[in-house]
Amino acid sequence: MASEPQFVGTRLDGAQDVSIVMATFNGEKHVAAQLESLAAQTLPPVELIVSDDGSTDGTLSIVEAFAQRAPFPVRIRRNPQRLGYGENFLTATALATGRYIAFCDQDDIWYPQKLERCTAALKAEKALLCAHPADLIDEDSNNIGFFSQKIRNTKVWQPLTLPPWGGFFGFTEVFERSLLSLIDPASRGLDNHKKEGLLAHDRWVYFLASSFGKTVALAEPLASYRQHGANLFGAKKSTRLSMFKRKIALSRDDLLIHQGMASERARILSLAAARLPDAALARQAELSSRRWEGLAKVYELRAALHGSPPVTKQISIFVKLLKRDAYKPFESGGLGFHALVKDCAWALVLRPLLHYKETA
Repeated sequence: MASEPQFVGTRLDGAQDVSIVMATFNGEKHVAAQLESLAAQTLPPVELIVSDDGSTDGTLSIVEAFAQRAPFPVRIRRNPQRLGYGENFLTATALATGRYIAFCDQDDIWYPQKLERCTAALKAEKALLCAHPADLIDEDSNNIGFFSQKIRNTKVWQPLTLPPWGGFFGFTEVFERSLLSLIDPASRGLDNHKKEGLLAHDRWVYFLASSFGKTVALAEPLASYRQHGANLFGAKKSTRLSMFKRKIALSRDDLLIHQGMASERARILSLAAARLPDAALARQAELSSRRWEGLAKVYELRAALHGSPPVTKQISIFVKLLKRDAYKPFESGGLGFHALVKDCAWALVLRPLLHYKETA
């Protein structure tokens, strides 16, 4: 278990309603700059919660010194044993008291209007999650590019219209704290990107928000995302060949793993629908559960297709997939045109080519 948090400062009253949750681990090199950017917010947070995962450098000393002069309360938690970044973030959210939570990495720089812009958008759209793009900076804070997160313009998504396996990076997310009370995060299942370990904190929030309500994306970059060797996730350049392989290559095992993930998400949403006291939330949980049940069946069919059945069986599978609207846009509950491209490329090009090579 984590230690009881140290509380520094006095609780602010008034309109401020965002809790910043920062996870730290051996971040002494850049954490001071990040903390200063939090202090410069035009909408001050109601509190900063720092959850340290066993730093052995000067990270906590820097945080403690900042806490003594910060313009908002700072709460510091020391984990007696390593939790890992996702669990560190999610367990720390239990300490938050604000209406909204903003995840914060230890080595980025936030722009002054970040909290103000995001909370205004959340309130205006009655949304559960807000995200934004970011500028890329190097170790020395030089601008080296742009991290769009595929956000091209300011947009609002209705429930169940975002890509089911998508997500926004945690440092760009500001969201309703109440989201985290809908389903126990311990039941969040495997991470769909790594296919091992529990779902990351930011993808869990994305899943909940896109299942239960609206999501808003702002086209304005509101932070600098630092790129360096210690990044858990960086902006990696891809060759054309590697991009092609990612877009086309699928294995039957991968599809079956996603079938299992979709079935598990349908199950936890169904359980939530039976438990939630709010009728509207319960109905939305049931609708979301059905959507994931449908996706599980689609992945089962796609796995069968990629299992190299006879041509006649392939045709039958394609018909079933089309009847299930598998290739409709995300907004209509499908997997989009790219899934059709992958399946057709396998059935019509790659599989015949492999068969030809085996028999030549």
